[in-house]
Amino acid sequence: MTVSGVVRVVGPAVLVAGAVLLHAAPARAVGGPKQRPEGEPATSRVLQIGLGGEYGVKLAGPKLNPWAFGLGVSLGYTLPMGVYVGVPFDYFFGTRDESGSIPLEEKLWHVGVEGGYDLALGSEVVLRFKGGLGVAAESYRRCELDLCVSSTDVVPAFGPGLTFLYLGPSFSFTLDARYQLVPLDPLAQGLLFSIGFGF
Repeated sequence: MTVSGVVRVVGPAVLVAGAVLLHAAPARAVGGPKQRPEGEPATSRVLQIGLGGEYGVKLAGPKLNPWAFGLGVSLGYTLPMGVYVGVPFDYFFGTRDESGSIPLEEKLWHVGVEGGYDLALGSEVVLRFKGGLGVAAESYRRCELDLCVSSTDVVPAFGPGLTFLYLGPSFSFTLDARYQLVPLDPLAQGLLFSIGFGF
């Protein structure tokens, strides 16, 4: 019933635990730093590959949080004029409720496309404005006595996001936030967060 989507940036990264989230961070382009024209973002003309963790908070929608902790991979590229295109895939482990007489479990995965603009705030700092569109598959499972019933709904998913990237010569940092919406009954809404460091 819901969505995901996160931005991940360039190359090998170090996973770092945050208070409630993890995320793979930016790394260096092969061949060392490039000389770029003034105003061109540090992410331009670099294939960006990400693998890492994330966390989603439910704002509204189903009874349980279908996001919670998850893992994601992405592939992206930024053109010299700052236009970003990417393809994310995210798998969220969701939540399980065993407090009642009938255990319940909800989780989801998401795949889509992202488009945005990378704004250079200096030679090493980039602010990315983006939006995503894709599909999400939400899985619901409930068990009563020895009988378990499962169902999966495939639905559209979309939402805007914002990413802050620092790409220094020996250290990199990424902070990402994204709002996700799925037009279902009830309407599912969530916030997805990621943070990461690279060396």
